[in-house]
Amino acid sequence: MNYRALFYCITLLVATAISSNAVIRMPRVFSEHMVLQAGKPIPVWGTAEPGETITVSIAEQTKITTADTEGNWTVALEPLSPGSLPTLVVKGSSGHKREIGDVIVGEVWLCSGQSNMAMAVSKAWDFEQEKATAHWHDIRMFQANKWIVCSPETVGSFSATAYFFGREIHRIIGRPVGLLNISSGGNPISLWTSLEAQQAVPELKLIMAPYNEAVMASREDAQQAESDRQHAVETEGKKAVAQMKTPPGYLFDDRILPIVPFAITGVIWYQGEADSYTVNANLYGIQLETLIKDWRRRWGYDFPFISVQLPEIGSPQTQPSQTHGRVLVREGVLKSLNLPNTGMAITLGTGEEKTIIPPTNRKWDAAWQCGHSHRITDKKMW
Repeated sequence: MNYRALFYCITLLVATAISSNAVIRMPRVFSEHMVLQAGKPIPVWGTAEPGETITVSIAEQTKITTADTEGNWTVALEPLSPGSLPTLVVKGSSGHKREIGDVIVGEVWLCSGQSNMAMAVSKAWDFEQEKATAHWHDIRMFQANKWIVCSPETVGSFSATAYFFGREIHRIIGRPVGLLNISSGGNPISLWTSLEAQQAVPELKLIMAPYNEAVMASREDAQQAESDRQHAVETEGKKAVAQMKTPPGYLFDDRILPIVPFAITGVIWYQGEADSYTVNANLYGIQLETLIKDWRRRWGYDFPFISVQLPEIGSPQTQPSQTHGRVLVREGVLKSLNLPNTGMAITLGTGEEKTIIPPTNRKWDAAWQCGHSHRITDKKMW
């Protein structure tokens, strides 16, 4: 037996195994075409082999750190000025390297909610005209786990509310704009706030009771429940929402937590349809305040939070005493303005009788108003 050859093969296999384990992993939001927040410290984080030295470089900055015993590492880049940057380079002492190209610096907004936020530009009024003029290289949207540069070929898939909002900001301030489209249709607000934050609010005790008294479902069970609920919404309509058992906090864990603490300017929030069809619509204000406080605590600063009001739907109200869940949700959004650095875009008068999400340009006035007022002052509603 050729022991030297055998020893060489074993050594090669061990080295390969070590090398494969030493791969640097980062959240998908750190990828080609990304937009970084201007004027704020920029957290960059990921995982590697425990004890591995990690070097992060961009422009003239270099930050060095060491992965902890669980392999987690993070650095904070110094604030950057708006504009284009060279490649972001992340290197490990093992020799592994990640290079992220076409990085720009500007304003980053988290755009979240349900189908109101998810509705695509392709379904908006005058889409062909919008498509033809969508030459905006410095507007990018993060959705489906990748950054997409705005162009006539790509804009149709963008969230309409987020796109028109971002385009107006870009026109006003002339900076690049990054839009994190973290939305999912048919979901109540309880899915978007962490479970522990909701459990700490006495007024939400009845909603949280089933989850306080039992062990939470495994992640696999939660994913299956969410899949079942989405299917029910698509096939059976809104009445199916209240019958599904997706645990509170599921979308927070699955969609929001992975991007914390990616530096942002603020949040625009367009949600509430699902809650307006439940018996808990009167609690929406408390739930929204809980969400805002929870997210701000996670990011570590009181970023601007702008909510979009639900437009009307159906036949006009004929009696002063008529109360619909949508009215209670609107009232809840209004109550959230008691928190500092919050605002609301008014959409009353833009709704349609048979369409929950009206595609007319009138609706997007709300996004434009948000754009004009994204530096929130004492003015709360636009």
